[in-house]
Amino acid sequence: MNFTIIEFVVQEAFVNMVRNKLMTLAAVATMALTLAILGGFGVMGWKLEREVNALPAKFEMKVYFKDGIDHKREQVVQNKISQSPHVAKVTFTSKEKAWDLAKSTYDKAITQGLPANPLTDELKVLLKDAAMTEDVSSWLRNLPEVDEVVDSRDEVTILLKLQTGLRVAGAILTLVLLIASIVIIHNTIRLTISARKEDIRIMQLIGAASATIRTPFVLEGVVQGLLGAAVALGLLWAVMVAIMNYVKSVIPLGMTNSPVPMGIVALVLAVIGMLIGGVVSSMSLRRYLKEG
Repeated sequence: MNFTIIEFVVQEAFVNMVRNKLMTLAAVATMALTLAILGGFGVMGWKLEREVNALPAKFEMKVYFKDGIDHKREQVVQNKISQSPHVAKVTFTSKEKAWDLAKSTYDKAITQGLPANPLTDELKVLLKDAAMTEDVSSWLRNLPEVDEVVDSRDEVTILLKLQTGLRVAGAILTLVLLIASIVIIHNTIRLTISARKEDIRIMQLIGAASATIRTPFVLEGVVQGLLGAAVALGLLWAVMVAIMNYVKSVIPLGMTNSPVPMGIVALVLAVIGMLIGGVVSSMSLRRYLKEG
């Protein structure tokens, strides 16, 4: 394909888009709405995934030492636990500090009624992977210096199941939305091409090659997809800002501070929009070019 044909193809594509403003606008609007919905569900799924991933970090295991264990042995146990590949952080709290905290937290009538400090030294253990809660808890309970281990295995199990269900549901929903988007956009682009079937017939009569006829329409679909992605990104950003401002006003500390990577979202929407626009345009032309 020489430069003259390339110039003709590009010029023909943009001239046709300007000439058929309403159909172009309908295609771009349809593309924008479907991509915005698809992107919205994708961003929502990503955000929920991040929130679920952050939740296990809020659950700490508490390890209580037996009475009479000296601080040197407690330090040895703390170091041993810290060296575990599954442990992210270990924090020591003496029974004196825990008792002072209890007296400042609970009613004085409760703490003054006790003859002495009933608490023991303790460790707070934070794991790297919440799925290892049960295994690490069992290991800690078998240590001779440990009296009791309090974990959140039930809560962690529920969260892990929620995370798995969220991933599966997100994948299925994304696939369904993508198929629905392709169907809707295909019907819209097919209508725009059908309205110009006479132009296609004229080009065939003057001997234009199928590739020469097809390329302007495919380029139009790609440009429409790119424009639709840009509009979708704007809609998505505006809605996200409004929702995040509302959530922060209602639950100021309720969510993790994980900004949505809008650059990646823009790239994904642009690629999907251009691919759908180009491929669907090419497929819609088949019946008019008598290739399938």
